[in-house]
Amino acid sequence: MNYALLQPEEWPQAKFILDSFGQNFQQYGAALIAACKDGKRIVGLHCLHPVLHGEPVWIEESYRGRVNFLRMRDVLTSSLKAGTEYYVFAPDRKISLMAGAAGMKRLDWEIWKGIA
Repeated sequence: MNYALLQPEEWPQAKFILDSFGQNFQQYGAALIAACKDGKRIVGLHCLHPVLHGEPVWIEESYRGRVNFLRMRDVLTSSLKAGTEYYVFAPDRKISLMAGAAGMKRLDWEIWKGIA
């Protein structure tokens, strides 16, 4: 078994695997793909790629209730290519309610943090 980073020109070798997860890393210049190969055959992948996440949200206390966070979100998302995914990490109920008000879908995922 050989473990190594795939170079971007090698990524097409992993396309069918990435497609099965709904991933298209061609759009991410900063992505990394580690592969385990048995000969020339990919038998394992582990990926790191940039993911857009929408925080922090901050509104000066005296302006709360007057600043529309949805309009700020619209300013951000209007510059994204249609279909671009983004995430919000909600540390409390207030942020969860804001994400729901923005039409975001709650996922049943745990969040884990790693530091290199």
